[in-house]
Amino acid sequence: YRPAGKGPFPAVIICPGGDYRFLAPYEAYPVAHKFCQAGYVAYVLRYRLVGCGHAFPAQLHDLTVALSMVRSNPDVDGGKVVLCGFSAGGHLAGAAARLPKRIRPAASVLVYPAVDCEGWAEESGQGQPSTDWSLHLPQCIDSAAPATFVVASHGDSVCPPAKHSDLLVKALRKNGTPVSYVVGNHGEHGFGIADWWFRPCRFWLQAMWREMEGVDSVEKLERPPQQHRSIKSKTASPGKPMSKTFPPFPAASTAPVNVVRRPLVELS
Repeated sequence: YRPAGKGPFPAVIICPGGDYRFLAPYEAYPVAHKFCQAGYVAYVLRYRLVGCGHAFPAQLHDLTVALSMVRSNPDVDGGKVVLCGFSAGGHLAGAAARLPKRIRPAASVLVYPAVDCEGWAEESGQGQPSTDWSLHLPQCIDSAAPATFVVASHGDSVCPPAKHSDLLVKALRKNGTPVSYVVGNHGEHGFGIADWWFRPCRFWLQAMWREMEGVDSVEKLERPPQQHRSIKSKTASPGKPMSKTFPPFPAASTAPVNVVRRPLVELS
């Protein structure tokens, strides 16, 4: 998905969740539409699945190839590539913190990420040994870890913050990595794209790009309304439960009129 106008643009690679066994469609193209409308070239990564016999870290290899492909696009500003992952896709995006520095993204957006994934290896027998650093995200953090925006809900029974995102945010802060944490009572796991977290995320990314470009005056930076500045929202969202089915993706006709559709990154 390419926004209208003249590039280069920042870009985002979206990693849908799905327990590494399927790809949740509501965490794919709707998210790409939202980022595209915000001025990003948006890609959905169809990474290989453990449920199809592809052991981890095959998915991380797919993401590495996708990062290189996206940066080779002349419409993309190679210094402004973001990863956005949900659930298992959040684990995948977070694991990119230990890729070679020249490949790493500029920032990561992790929505209800699965932080400790040793259970995948134990349950399926297809993953890496539990000592592998990529299965436990806090162990991926080093001095060059990308700035990270984390979203979580206290109502999440699949990836509860106390066992997942809280641990990651603590490790990021201890390391001195720039991190923003939006956590509150936002319903069950799987709520997907929502304005209450996307809007502050967009402003957070905008501020980072301005800092990279050397824009010092805060007056030049558009700011969100006051109610979006708090890291905790008091408004509950009913959320959307995870589904083990894989319904069809939205038809091409659902694309916004100001969006130019381009081939997606699809690796199998």
